[in-house]
Amino acid sequence: MPRSPDKQPRRRRDAALVRAEILDAAERRMIEVGPDAVRLQDVADDVGTSHSNVLHHFGSKEALLGALVERSVEGMRNEIVDAIVSSDMEGDRLRNLFEALARVLAERGHARLLFWLTLGGHTPGAGSEWLAQVVDATLSLRKARGQKRTAAMKRDTQHAVMLAALALAGGAVLWPVMTSNVGLPAGEESAVRFRQWLADLLVQQLGLRE
Repeated sequence: MPRSPDKQPRRRRDAALVRAEILDAAERRMIEVGPDAVRLQDVADDVGTSHSNVLHHFGSKEALLGALVERSVEGMRNEIVDAIVSSDMEGDRLRNLFEALARVLAERGHARLLFWLTLGGHTPGAGSEWLAQVVDATLSLRKARGQKRTAAMKRDTQHAVMLAALALAGGAVLWPVMTSNVGLPAGEESAVRFRQWLADLLVQQLGLRE
């Protein structure tokens, strides 16, 4: 049967673009309703595609949300490693970086998403890899500052990176609960002061202040 002359053929959309649009829509949904309430059909409707096409690109809801975490992690990793490699990881730079990471983890809901995926047994694979790269970059910076690389120095750096990661991710989800237990205010001003204190502590501990 010949195609109607007024009907234009459907153009195939670029797969990478569709994938990015699906991730953007999933992130908006996740911020709005939380990861457990995200529905693939809603995400598909937001993008203007089909439920089956979302599955084609990601396979499952958990895989879609895991890909969302990994995309965010990649952006954070690039920002952190670039700051370290530039040899500019001192107090002010680290404090500003912590604030940027806190916005990603809290306001955009990625800490809550990471907790949800982990508790459900769907931890994204990028988590440990990007922290290892931060450790390596920090070790290189410490060596450039004249510090001797030893097993103890590496362990100290690993502990510092773990402390920062746990504090930022945990604080994004548990700050109101934890502060009420230690007698700190629960508001954002108090959270900012804590992150600034943590940044200064790590700069001092790692010997990054010139």
